[in-house]
Amino acid sequence: MIIFTHLYNDFSGSPCVLKDAIDSAEEEGVERILFTSQHRGFLSDLGVKKVVVPYFYAHHSFLKLCFFLLSQTILFVILSAYLVKARLLGKRVEVVVNTILPFSALWAGKLFAHRTVSYVHEFSVQSKALTFFLKFITAKFSDTRLYVSDYLKESYQDPSGQVVLNGLRGDFPLPIAQANHSAMAKQKLRQRRVLFVGSLRDYKGFWALIEIAHLRPNYAFDAVINASITEYRTFCRRFFVPENVNVILRPSDLSDYYRKAAVLLNLSDCRIFKETFGMTILEGFSFACPAIVPSEGGHHSFCHSGNSVMADVASISVVLTQLDQLLSWEERWLELSRGALETAHTLSNEKYRARIKRCLLDF
Repeated sequence: MIIFTHLYNDFSGSPCVLKDAIDSAEEEGVERILFTSQHRGFLSDLGVKKVVVPYFYAHHSFLKLCFFLLSQTILFVILSAYLVKARLLGKRVEVVVNTILPFSALWAGKLFAHRTVSYVHEFSVQSKALTFFLKFITAKFSDTRLYVSDYLKESYQDPSGQVVLNGLRGDFPLPIAQANHSAMAKQKLRQRRVLFVGSLRDYKGFWALIEIAHLRPNYAFDAVINASITEYRTFCRRFFVPENVNVILRPSDLSDYYRKAAVLLNLSDCRIFKETFGMTILEGFSFACPAIVPSEGGHHSFCHSGNSVMADVASISVVLTQLDQLLSWEERWLELSRGALETAHTLSNEKYRARIKRCLLDF
């Protein structure tokens, strides 16, 4: 039996990755149970038994902490009961804790399960004190720790941890075949569109995209933003978005934007935020789209000089120089485009499932 736990179900990266991990563990004779919140997200419609652990969110810091601790208490009690029952029935049980947040699942797993696995996706949480506590619990109470990139593992200073690189989402279109690259490349080079995928948080760099668009009015930009209309209107009171930026809020499918893009811009400010993996970069690669990426972060587990170029948002002039070169130097663009596609094939969903399956079923 494998019991998966995830604190808050939504449509973000970590539950998306966990969904594919759960699917990969579909093996005859292996019972799978998922403990997660009542919200809609990537974990909502899986074909496994689901146990709802209520979780409520508040903007006020004290209330947020109270709800967090309440959820942890409920999780510990219910999970412990399941584990004790399974042990009494003679079952061999593994608990997989997704992200460092559900620390009470680690306690319950350490007490009553045969093995506890921490699946680590993040460098930290908002509170430094809570981050220190959660990292300590992760190190002390998990038997196995899986990290989504080498950079993340190194940040935890965990020589015994394992790195399992993410793959493309299971519901994402398969990477295009090499034979189709020439036709797609011609379209991309003809349109020369620049794509940004992110949120309105300052460290994600949408403000930098606006500045770049002002300085390059002859370029066409697509900005896919994970934000509501209200949030976007509030943002527009602070920044003027130029006409050459096409803003798309929470589209159901990003495929068309990746397919049209000649360059993917990742403008995360690594002075205050570092990507732990960089799934949008990999998704762009699957459509033969080279990227401009920050100099630090987990994306360097698969980003290199053969598929991307580095430029930090701290220096907009450097980003502009790299962007101008990519859009004007066709030979170099084609080289990086082919490299991006090759990288996407090495990190396919099928290969990810094979990697994570070995880790989960090896107990």
